[in-house]
Amino acid sequence: FMSPHHPACSMVAVHFPEVHRIVADADLDGLCAAAILQRALPDTEVIFAHPALVRSGHLDDVIDRKTVIVDLPFHPSCGWYVDHHLTNRPDEATANAFLAAGGRLDWAAEPSAARVAHNLVAPVSDLAHLATLMPFVDAIDSGGIERDVFLADGPLVRLARCLGTSQTEFMHHVLRLLAGGATEAELVADSEVAKRLSSAAE
Repeated sequence: FMSPHHPACSMVAVHFPEVHRIVADADLDGLCAAAILQRALPDTEVIFAHPALVRSGHLDDVIDRKTVIVDLPFHPSCGWYVDHHLTNRPDEATANAFLAAGGRLDWAAEPSAARVAHNLVAPVSDLAHLATLMPFVDAIDSGGIERDVFLADGPLVRLARCLGTSQTEFMHHVLRLLAGGATEAELVADSEVAKRLSSAAE
């Protein structure tokens, strides 16, 4: 992928692997990371999963060389791996074999997988709509969220609580909003999201 949106004098040549599927963790970090990647790769389908599904082999049939795995354990059959968890980082031998087979590895010591994806995609796609959401995702995923913020149970805390593999339809609704450029304010004001947040507050 190479963005056509920059003038020639400042064009940033960013090439992403050719993928048709994003497999992401079914939490707020995985959701935001998938939405960011979809900004650059709009034709990809997204599957939300849980780490245990990757480790157990339940996703072996959907993970191939045109799959990017985000915020989940490494799988050697994927073509692109994006993550930030030290426990998921492939060892040197595994990483070298993956790269030698043509894979791309974007592991970085960032507070969230969404931040890793943001750093990759920002040069080619406007992500300004995520400016207020990203710090929250970083904080909640890295355990850095302040106690008073958590206890205040604001809309984003409640949103994080509404996600999971059993909420696939809702997750895809939020994904479409974020990939489509919705700001945090527009997200929480969306009728379906607002209804879920209201239920989560009860």
